[in-house]
Parts: sequence; structure tokens; C-alpha cells
Amino acid sequence: MSAYSVGHSGDERDIQGITMQILNGAWTFVRAHPTNTICTILLTVGIGVAGWNALYGQQNIHPAPFWGQTETQSQSRTADTATPPATVPPAPVQRSVQTQPVPATDNAPTSSISTSSAPQTAIPAEVTGNPTTFHIQKNLATLGIFKEKVDGYYGPKTATAIRAFEAQYGLESTGAVSEELLTKLENTVRSGQTAAPAQTSNADPLAQIAMSAADDSTASAPQSFSRDYVIKIQKGLYSLGFLQGAIDGVPGAQTERAIRQFEVFNNYRETGEITPELYDMLLAANASFE
Repeated sequence: MSAYSVGHSGDERDIQGITMQILNGAWTFVRAHPTNTICTILLTVGIGVAGWNALYGQQNIHPAPFWGQTETQSQSRTADTATPPATVPPAPVQRSVQTQPVPATDNAPTSSISTSSAPQTAIPAEVTGNPTTFHIQKNLATLGIFKEKVDGYYGPKTATAIRAFEAQYGLESTGAVSEELLTKLENTVRSGQTAAPAQTSNADPLAQIAMSAADDSTASAPQSFSRDYVIKIQKGLYSLGFLQGAIDGVPGAQTERAIRQFEVFNNYRETGEITPELYDMLLAANASFE
């Protein structure tokens, strides 16, 4: 019994001696190589944390595990990866859209007078725009020639209606707004005369185009104006910010460019020319001639 105890104690002393040797050797290595020891410890800890996270720290099932899956895990994964049902979008609601007629404006270019059997144009009680242009449009509407809105603003449709009136009463076809024209219209309306209906609804379309081209060529014929009239036009363009050059009464390139910019801005036919209608258009745009 005592021999066993002595032998057993000897084994324990041998184990303790070996352990102490290992610890002393490790401590000696740590003291000799502190940097390598720290890096080794950090690498070991990192690998251990990553391994534990991969094996036990994932809430979802790994797509390619090292070990087999249980039946419950397999069913859960199948339920999670099931294709969701396709959502069918609702059928679009079809709405009926009623096309509204676009109201005609006097600024839109035209080449003929409307002769449809439309009701007479409503004439406003108060004067709007240029007074002379307003009364001319009013009288032309009373005679059934002008079918558009009476607003006092001169435009291609007003010029076309004026030419139609002048042609029906044997006057020179100019399409211009003037006091003489206003007086003639007032006398015609006061005397109870009515304008002859324009014979364009049943006419040959080629003839209508030819007549329109003739009117346009007559209206666009070059005219000479006095220096004072040109200065007045230049002042009007300058007051509206279109003319940047000198006001000298000479219709040069700068004046032509200003007229074109004014016509484009107000949706008029672009000509760049000084015409009798240009003064009325500037006046309708509230230009200053002083």
C-alpha cells in the first residue's frame, strides 16, 4: 500500500514537472517573441469566433451545411423558399373621354372665311383691346363676315374678314384697320345692308387657294412709309423691349429683326415688314409711341 502511494505520488510529481517545464518554455517564448505571441492569440480567437458563428450563431439555415438537415429544418427551408403567388393587377378602368372642340382664336393663321351655318358671334358689351379694331370686328360680326371672337386684337382672321368686306363692296383689298373702314362699316350696318354670303363653301378648293395667294401677295407688296411713321413704329418696338438699336426712322436690319421678334412673340405671321397693320398690333400690345 505504501509502495503504491509512493509510486502514485511519483507520477504526480512527474506530471507536475512536465507541466511546469511546458509553462516555463511557453513563458520564455512569450518574453522572447511578444509580437508573434499576440498575433497568434488574436488569430486563434478570430478563427474560433468565426467557427462558432458559422456553426451555432446563424438563425437561418445554411444553404450548404456540413452536416445533414433534420426533417423539420428541411420543411422550414422549403416553406421559406416557396415561390410567392403572382399578384394579378386590377383591370384598368375605362373612362369615356369627350373631345371638346378647340375654340378658334384670331391669332391663328387662316386663308379663308368660315361659311358654316354657325350662330352669330356673341359681341361683348364692353370694349376690349384696341377700340377701332373692336368696333370693326363688331360690325363685321353683325354683317355675318367675322365668325371669331370679338376681342379688339388684330390678327390674320380679322385681316381676312376685312378683305372679304372690301371685296364685296368694291373697295381696294388691303385688310388694314383704319378709321375710313370703320366709318364705311358703321354706315353699312346703320343702313341695314347685309353682306353677300361668301361663295367659298361650294367653290373649287384650287380656286380658293389661288384667291388666298393673290390676297397675300397684295397685302405683302412693298410699301414706302414716311420717316415719322417709321420712328413711331420703332418707338413702339423699343417700348416693348424688342428694338435694341437706334430710333432713326430708317427701317434697317435691326428694325426688321425687332418686328420679326414681336410677330413671333404674339403668334402673328412672321414678315419683318412695316405694314399699316403693324401699328394696330403694337397698339393692341400696349406699346408706347412717345
